[in-house]
Amino acid sequence: MRKSSIGLLLLAAVGCDAAQAPERVLVDRGLDAHLIDMAIDAGPDAAPLDAAPDAAPIIDLSVDAAPDQLIVDAMIDMEPFEAGPSPFDLDATVNAETLGTEVVAEWTPVLDDTAMLKRVVITIATPDPEVSLRVPVRLIAPAEGCPCDFIVTHSGFNATDDAVLADELTVWAMQNRVALAVPGVAPLAESGPDGAAFAEALAARLAETGDVRFTALYVWGLTYIRAATAALVEEEMFRGGRVGAHGRSRAGIAATTAVIHDPRFTALHAWLTPIAKLPPGAVEPPEGLAGRALRRLRFDAAQLSLPVRHFDALRTRRVTMFLHNGANDPQTPGLRAAEA
Repeated sequence: MRKSSIGLLLLAAVGCDAAQAPERVLVDRGLDAHLIDMAIDAGPDAAPLDAAPDAAPIIDLSVDAAPDQLIVDAMIDMEPFEAGPSPFDLDATVNAETLGTEVVAEWTPVLDDTAMLKRVVITIATPDPEVSLRVPVRLIAPAEGCPCDFIVTHSGFNATDDAVLADELTVWAMQNRVALAVPGVAPLAESGPDGAAFAEALAARLAETGDVRFTALYVWGLTYIRAATAALVEEEMFRGGRVGAHGRSRAGIAATTAVIHDPRFTALHAWLTPIAKLPPGAVEPPEGLAGRALRRLRFDAAQLSLPVRHFDALRTRRVTMFLHNGANDPQTPGLRAAEA
């Protein structure tokens, strides 16, 4: 796996002298463990931080703890689950006949005639046939030298917004005969004119089932997978074999999720996105989902989209990975797992 020199520099920049570092305590807040920094005036007679309390509380793991309950006990296994099969039905996701492709604009010369652009809209379907989303995709390819290898990246959700043409990645790609498939990735409620209704319907199904396939993480990953399928329909411009995924923030989650689960992808570049632990709020638990069902959802969400859970499989597939986060990103410590 390719190592990120940028990531190593960032780790060095945020590091501090051990003598000045605050104590670190593993705190289980509402059955969801987080490493947090706590400035503690421990004193010479204080018990070690990893020592069990004299009267450890008895925890009922079948229910969720109250939001204000703090359990200082790193030995409790909060995720006693085994990973199941991929939640993506790859036979369905690579099926171009179900894309429902609408052509917004046919191939048109752009970038001083050095590239060609086609705008389409495709269907992103969930396991519920009544819950689906229409997503814009911009297909950009060098004017000459194709069919080309390609990268799935991201841009605005508006089907007619071509700001991606001014992006440095686009310019580099066209110069190096690399094509791009550019789906719109946004918060679900902001995903086009039907976004709010889609988000509401998805939340209702998540509350009923606790199924990770009704989360934003799944939809974003599926968006990248389906965008690759839409690109490969254009056989004169796009070819399989070497397909990359690139993304930042939520699009970084989309990219990593797609690469983890779709063997057509051979390379990943993700930044400002979780590597080893999902941040709080990445999956909004619906009301009424509690106990084991809620913990199962959190486990499945991490299994769905965190590269660290799949490094062995990705290495076996010989996927090239370049992962880096910003210095202000709370997920940066995940790079230690990635570099291991």
